[in-house]
Amino acid sequence: MYPYGLIGNCQISALISDQGSIDWLCLPRPDSPPVFGRILDPEGGHFSVSSPAPEKAATTQRYLPNTNILVTTVSLPNGDSFQITDFCPRFEQYGRIYRPAALFRIVEPLSGTPSIRVCCRPISGWEKEPARLIRGSSHVRYDIRGEPLRLLTNVPITYLCEESLVALTSKMYFALTWGLGIEDDIRKQHSRSTGGQSNGCRRLVEAPGVEPGSEDRQHNGSTCVADRFHFAATHAHRLA
Repeated sequence: MYPYGLIGNCQISALISDQGSIDWLCLPRPDSPPVFGRILDPEGGHFSVSSPAPEKAATTQRYLPNTNILVTTVSLPNGDSFQITDFCPRFEQYGRIYRPAALFRIVEPLSGTPSIRVCCRPISGWEKEPARLIRGSSHVRYDIRGEPLRLLTNVPITYLCEESLVALTSKMYFALTWGLGIEDDIRKQHSRSTGGQSNGCRRLVEAPGVEPGSEDRQHNGSTCVADRFHFAATHAHRLA
């Protein structure tokens, strides 16, 4: 079956593997060249959060009820476990629906102290040329086709740039944005966006003709939710 979950906000969309790797993302639009394209080519770029031996880990994926917020749970042979929460923010702001070209990730321990490795390797389109990395104090920036792709995080940048193993003892936040920066504290921004995303999705699924609760799905890397986004695209004008 299809080992990917789909997230999006009616502006961008991404495919996330059952191992917690973003293997397909085009920016700034779905018809743009890929930033991550490992689903087509091993050298096509990806954004992964993995254990030292991902082939030995057991994983599950599910969506939070009535949302397109994807949760990937990783369980390790020694009993340690962690989860990755992924979503593209979509929420009401100043009376309109805000759908930035952005993707948020939250990584948190569930049991034990798992070691993880974070690898963000974007490419510059179909040529698969690795994007040039520019290091900042609390973020890294990649130059892609003359536009900035920023990755803001509370993780020490050295771990990110060197792809070192790090002990996961508290929540890690990642905000991937195209052409815009985040000035607010990343924890506050994630919390605000998660709440807005949940409310926005629930407004969609509670529209006429959709049975509340029918979008709560759990799968082991096999259930795709393309129908959810077909509905969202069809009815988004009700919220815009």
